[in-house]
Amino acid sequence: LNYQNHYGNSILHDIVLWANDRPDIFKDRVAAVMIRYYLNLGVNPTLVNKDNFTASALVQRFKKIANENNYDPHHLNHVQNAFTLKSYN
Repeated sequence: LNYQNHYGNSILHDIVLWANDRPDIFKDRVAAVMIRYYLNLGVNPTLVNKDNFTASALVQRFKKIANENNYDPHHLNHVQNAFTLKSYN
């Protein structure tokens, strides 16, 4: 469950990256449910990749970049909530 690829990304990192690629609210919701599922299975949310980001920190980074570039960062709200709300489903 805690496998990291050659970039240091875990399954949680990969889901966040997928959710941020061509974002839409449906994909965001699916990604959030997947993240909560893997967290409930015991995936370690504190794993860092080679850029020293946890998957949750990537969400924050992408939201910041979206704000700086006048994009709507709300597509990542569900994903962010999946990391912080244990009852998220």
